Amino acid sequence: MSGAQIPRKPRHANTWRPVGVALPGAAASGLDLRAQFAMEAPLGQGGMGVVYRAKHRDSGLAVAVKVLRSGAADDAQQQLAFRAEVEALAALDHPHVIAILDAGYLEPVPDEADSALADAHGPCLVLEHASGGSLAGQVLRDWRDLREVAVAVLDALAHAHARGVIHRDLKPANLLRTTEIDLRVGLKVADFGIARLFDRAGVTGAVGTPAYMAPEQFEDAVLTPATDLYALGCTLYALGCGAPPFVESERTVLAALHRQAPPPPPRWRFAVPEGFTEWVLRLLAKRPQDRFGSAAAAALVFSELAELPLQAVGEDAPRLAPEATPTCLTCLTEATLVGPALVRAAPRLAVSRLEAPLAEDRPPDLSPVPVDWRSHAPDTALVQVESRRVLRNLGLGLLAVRPTPLIGRAHERDLLWRALRTASDERRPVVVRLSGAADLGLGRLARWLGERAAELGAAVVGPPEVRTAVPRVAAVVGPASVLAHLRTIEAAVKANDGPQVIVVAMAASAWVRTPRHAARIAPLVAAPLGVEIVVPPLSHDDHGLAVRTMLGLAPETLAPLLRGTDGHPGWARLWLSAWLAEDRLRSSEVGFVLEGDPFVPPNAAVAPWRGLVDEALWFAGDRPDAERAAVADDPAALPADVDLMLRRLGLLEGTGAETRWAHPGVRHALMGRAQDGGRLPALRLEVAEAIDASFPADAPI
Repeated sequence: MSGAQIPRKPRHANTWRPVGVALPGAAASGLDLRAQFAMEAPLGQGGMGVVYRAKHRDSGLAVAVKVLRSGAADDAQQQLAFRAEVEALAALDHPHVIAILDAGYLEPVPDEADSALADAHGPCLVLEHASGGSLAGQVLRDWRDLREVAVAVLDALAHAHARGVIHRDLKPANLLRTTEIDLRVGLKVADFGIARLFDRAGVTGAVGTPAYMAPEQFEDAVLTPATDLYALGCTLYALGCGAPPFVESERTVLAALHRQAPPPPPRWRFAVPEGFTEWVLRLLAKRPQDRFGSAAAAALVFSELAELPLQAVGEDAPRLAPEATPTCLTCLTEATLVGPALVRAAPRLAVSRLEAPLAEDRPPDLSPVPVDWRSHAPDTALVQVESRRVLRNLGLGLLAVRPTPLIGRAHERDLLWRALRTASDERRPVVVRLSGAADLGLGRLARWLGERAAELGAAVVGPPEVRTAVPRVAAVVGPASVLAHLRTIEAAVKANDGPQVIVVAMAASAWVRTPRHAARIAPLVAAPLGVEIVVPPLSHDDHGLAVRTMLGLAPETLAPLLRGTDGHPGWARLWLSAWLAEDRLRSSEVGFVLEGDPFVPPNAAVAPWRGLVDEALWFAGDRPDAERAAVADDPAALPADVDLMLRRLGLLEGTGAETRWAHPGVRHALMGRAQDGGRLPALRLEVAEAIDASFPADAPI
């Protein structure tokens, strides 16, 4: 096997390290990506960094490498933005979102000091290349082109918003086209440099491009997904009319126009369907609550009007109230602008009758729950695996920040979706308990239901509530969360008021260690009112796909990892993270290869289970008989007292001949005790001799 060691930044060269914040994954440890890429030429630049075209050395495929400016290496705010872009893109995996391939560091090259590549060094992230350029300055040819953009961006926004990401700077310049010479063909939403992960409280901050910023972005107001919908309205307006609704050079003027002036009637350059202008104007409503409730809700209405007959240019202009016709700066009173600040008390101009202001407490727009969750579901896992095949030896810098992939689990997902449909149809809460071994992805599966429901516009996501007027999905993951929300869950079931799915996810061993919680949850998930779903380990094929989605490994490293982690994707991730932290992964022609024995699990992955086993056996002393059962992988052969002690902490499942380890880590922890006591070699020999003796002497070899 040919393999080249991944070069790493010298440990004394710390000048690039961030101020007050650590960059994620390998970007913090200094993984040098220059060995993987040949830098070619600058593509563009912004306030935070410079984007270069580069070529992946193995495949020859072009990529875009975004390098943090040298001056930003000491700027905490710039580094926060860099980290935000890495985290936002790592959380997303969608055909219409630009793909992040890796994050790391580029060492300076003396030969490039006087060239266009002089600044091509420092913290960087690697993105898929878009050879078709951006939509900046373009006016699309016809309705078909504009419809294609609207559908793609709405789909991408629905995906991002469902995963808690607000873009905050959507505009034509951040819509890129990829072609056949790139990794994936299609329209991509790019530049998540100022994106933010939001929660129920939203995010704040006056950042973005003023011509495309929502009114609330000019204030210290909470930003929500509706902020991106406003920017989408401005973007479609610009692509169809030649310019955004408001064009002024002064930020304060633009702020006043966005906050107070109704947008001028669009003058489309081509025929559009009846109702499209009204749809765009709703995106441009001044108040977030007057826009569509979600990207999915906007997409649903758009899909209906997109099939209507086209109107000739000029026929689709909306009728405005007479006093609302002026939209330039002169329509604002002088009191509106006071230096750089905007007076909040300035009178609001009349708005278009088409905006249809809505009540502050208006429920969100939601679509009916689809019969099948697979509606419009891209197979992103296969996209990731294909990118690993084409672009080998990438992804180490994202391992710490990219969510564990959800692979397979079709049966479990069907049951969860059925629970959501039941809650919606019967207008009542449904409690679902996901149980199984640790590291099977129970929490990931619970969160998936909320992400998918939000992405399709079928439910809102948040903590459990006693009553709810609209379909709601709540994921309660782990002992601490169960304890925090148990009373609310019980109250919601008792009130029986409103459609809500509460997914409680906790490993079976944790339920054993918290018997009071288990006793209170049991009646809530009993049929026919609730649902109990026991999640098994992944099949070998699905487990292999999950691991290949995390990282492209060489076969001689992948096979032992799959065998050792035995269908537990979360534990496989722990192995990979430990190997990365120990600097044991090396690039090769067929993927990353491990230095050392891949059959021996890393200590960091076994440590939690070793602690539990030591706790269970704290007064039993050395137990070679129990360790022998672990070496033989035969938990049914455990001594009765050890069996009982392990069961008290939920470390064994099944009974009699069907006894099994609650997690592969339990077996490895027992073997670790034997290793520490110097007994492991002898036990292995003893087990091997017993296996040999079980075969007749004259048995064919």
